[in-house]
Amino acid sequence: MKSYLKFLSRNKLYTAIEAVGLAVSLAFVILIGSYVVQQYEVAHESPQWKRTFVLGSDEFLGLTYWDKEELEMNIPEVEAATRAAMLWQPLIREGNQLLQCAGMEADADFFKVFPEYRLVEGSADDFVGKEDILISESLARKLSVDGDNLIGKVINVDQSDRTIKGVFADFDGTFFMPYDIITHISGTWAAEQERNFGSIGNYTTWFRVREDADPDDVRAKVSALLHKNYDPIWSAEKVNAWKAYRMDEAFFTTGNSNGLTRQGNAQMLRLLTVVVLLLLLSAIFNYVNLSLALTGKRSKEMATRRLLGADKTGILWKYIGESVAFTAVCFGAALLLADLLAPMMNSLVSTADPDELMLGMGDTSVRLSFMMTPGYILAYIAGILLLGTICGLLPAIVASRYEPIDVIKGTLRRRNKMVLSKVFIVVQNVLSVFLIALALVMEVQMRHMLTRPMHAATENLYYIEYSAQNYDMMKLFKDKVEQLPFVTKAGVGRGIPGLINMTMGIKVDEEHHVDMR
Repeated sequence: MKSYLKFLSRNKLYTAIEAVGLAVSLAFVILIGSYVVQQYEVAHESPQWKRTFVLGSDEFLGLTYWDKEELEMNIPEVEAATRAAMLWQPLIREGNQLLQCAGMEADADFFKVFPEYRLVEGSADDFVGKEDILISESLARKLSVDGDNLIGKVINVDQSDRTIKGVFADFDGTFFMPYDIITHISGTWAAEQERNFGSIGNYTTWFRVREDADPDDVRAKVSALLHKNYDPIWSAEKVNAWKAYRMDEAFFTTGNSNGLTRQGNAQMLRLLTVVVLLLLLSAIFNYVNLSLALTGKRSKEMATRRLLGADKTGILWKYIGESVAFTAVCFGAALLLADLLAPMMNSLVSTADPDELMLGMGDTSVRLSFMMTPGYILAYIAGILLLGTICGLLPAIVASRYEPIDVIKGTLRRRNKMVLSKVFIVVQNVLSVFLIALALVMEVQMRHMLTRPMHAATENLYYIEYSAQNYDMMKLFKDKVEQLPFVTKAGVGRGIPGLINMTMGIKVDEEHHVDMR
């Protein structure tokens, strides 16, 4: 190792180029690789993900309130079913304290379909009434005074008294979005309406099938049931519009997020996987190419070792050991760099829909977390050993073939430079040109999306999302905004043009139907 360190100190430019190139490449490999792995971990979060499904269509992952009863009555293979819906920015009043929260409506069966979510206090069996509520550990800490027990305590949510029946573990980096409260869904407005299937998109129904059931057979039965209940106008008369999405399919289904769950992008993951493999290849080629280019400078050392009795295997392992050590140092620098670049990576790969953010749904994309858990550490160690071995193998093979007579004549060095070096230089240049071209295309596309014509007057127009329970509250805020010296005019409304896509249908007679957007 001393001779290797001396060699590096005498070739400072080579060392700097090699170390910086490998460290930067590995930093992005770590970031992108972690992001891809964490996306798939969320998609397969439930131990029963292969048996867990959600009802939906080609456009929505939410249908109506009554689908759960339909499943339980008509599909005997269903082991457990639950339904959920979003609460739009619920407000909690506790004394003089006003808290704006994130919440959803669900029933107690939610914890049967998704046993990975648990109550740390109370029991799901007690969560049965319209006025019952579950709160998160984080919210419990805010509401608790001197650590008092909150079970049975009455709190005011959206001007309605609710009784706390349990405290659930925080949803942190989970398939479902983080929520502060869960109200019982039997108190929702749809439960009081006539049983019908004329309005879709509000309620999400999840179910798990029995282990002995054939998932494909169950999905076919569910699809037939949905086509029976729902009018074809909702699906533009598509044959397979109504279906049951498996849990991982629901995660990667784009364009129909219900705001309740995280949302992945399978196409982006495939692209990032290709990019990370290309970056890894680029780093390997760069290391091998520079190592091959400088093998001649160590030829005398290798020839001397052969004269002193070293065999080819010993020289082979020496090169590989040096490569693993060099890779380990670069990997350490890459980990530090990856930690610093994680926030930038999150902003680049976020799939948040601006419309959903304005509607208070939150960012449904999976956030990249820089992890140093035992599993990740073992993966890092395995990566160092594998990458170091791959990077050092070819230079090691070349170096182990040196014979004292070849060094004197210079034949092996010339032959290696004529073939191996040229091959790696060509491959590395082709790969570099491809990556540069890919980056340019992506940059041009991003600029096009940012500067595309809006076909609307947007100059000096701003939108503020806030909670208001009635028009009087909205007008109170509007009047205060209009008093600001830089405001010329203000208005109120639910959303902005293009924000909410909703169609209402009216059946005029048996032959005529009118859709109004």
